[in-house]
Amino acid sequence: MIVVVGIGADGMAGLSGEARAELARAGTIYGSRRQLDLLDESVSAQRREWPSPMLPALRSLPDGVHVLASGDPLLYGVGGTLVRLFGTQNVRVVPHVSSVALACARMGWTVQEWAVSPPGDVDDLNVVAVHYLPDERVASLPDDAFDHDGQITKHGVRALTLATLSARPGELLWDIGAGSGSIAVEWARSASGCAAIAFERDAARRDRIRRNAVAFGVTVEVRGAAPDAFEGAADPSVIFVGGGATQPGLLDACFDRLPGNGRLVANAVTAESEALLVQWYSSVGGELRRYQHYSGEPLGKFTGWRPAMPVTQWAVRKR
Repeated sequence: MIVVVGIGADGMAGLSGEARAELARAGTIYGSRRQLDLLDESVSAQRREWPSPMLPALRSLPDGVHVLASGDPLLYGVGGTLVRLFGTQNVRVVPHVSSVALACARMGWTVQEWAVSPPGDVDDLNVVAVHYLPDERVASLPDDAFDHDGQITKHGVRALTLATLSARPGELLWDIGAGSGSIAVEWARSASGCAAIAFERDAARRDRIRRNAVAFGVTVEVRGAAPDAFEGAADPSVIFVGGGATQPGLLDACFDRLPGNGRLVANAVTAESEALLVQWYSSVGGELRRYQHYSGEPLGKFTGWRPAMPVTQWAVRKR
């Protein structure tokens, strides 16, 4: 075990009883010359000044030594480096008052998070720590990750569509003709604070969207058919039309509700909906693309290419 003891500019006088006890029992103490000079005669350990460069010496520290550091060793200090090198189970830290705490005390500032406008559901006295554990999440989910009845924007096209939608933190998406809600769910997963409203006329699919949202722990409000269900909905940052584009007045209603500088993306797989997107492109501009992809599938003893239905995509930013 390597023990890291924080010390302030006031030296031994400012140390806690625990810190004093650690230094008193130490056999060897490593530190900078300035830090070591703060120790008095009550500390009998052998004192080792850090060489330059310092990192090779840190890597070769023997077990059982003590390290002297300024203030809180885990605030941009040597403690963090030692934890990375040897692991948390092999490093014990006895912190002192940090430079941040001293600066706040001097300025009269509070240290806690959300001091100005705290969330209503968080207690005033709190400590929040986030420990990220790598998992099996991927940027774009496979189709079988969703509960769906076949009405789903397929994985390859979904990835391209999400790239075009270009989610930014805190934005709200309207997913029109949401089907399984795959676009809405992926959108809500893609950036901090992103949420979606899914519009779907089929009741069974609305239930399916809710289940998918719960399964992935994202915020998706589910409403009925567009454009009737637009009434009372929060204004979108971005609108995606995945189905129902040929419904009379739908694209007009979407464009009307889109705020200035808002983005609209629409996908079409039928000739009729494609023709409508071409008309809108000719009228208000934007970008018009057509995607075609193929999947390798067994063909007897060999492998052949099976084409998916081509998808026409129109993307525009409202001026």
